Amino acid sequence: MSYERQAAAALRMLTRAGRKVTILRPPVADVDGVADTPGTPGEPIAYSAVAVLTPGKATSDGPEPGTLVITRSRLMLVSALTPTGKTLEIEPQVGDVIELGNVEWKVLGNTPVAPDGDVVILHRVLVER
Repeated sequence: MSYERQAAAALRMLTRAGRKVTILRPPVADVDGVADTPGTPGEPIAYSAVAVLTPGKATSDGPEPGTLVITRSRLMLVSALTPTGKTLEIEPQVGDVIELGNVEWKVLGNTPVAPDGDVVILHRVLVER
């Protein structure tokens, strides 16, 4: 089975029905105070397509409706490909920021979906405002 084709299909569906996002990675200060990661805070590191779900609707064991968790957090299905069809050079990680419209969402966790253990089709990213 061609998981590259499935990743491309996921990108098409997320592009058609989802929204475009920017993933930002703030520089991380080293012990001596010098930034380990290049760039300035808020510099875009990747662009992708995304579908946004509330955690309770994304899984059967999500939080109870009406809780603070549901109002402040979301599950984003982020394409593993850029809008041009290239593989994301980075994977979303804890501390990154996903910019959706004029709202910034902080990444709390990421589970790459790779059915064959190699080719990532999409990322299940838990975020909060």
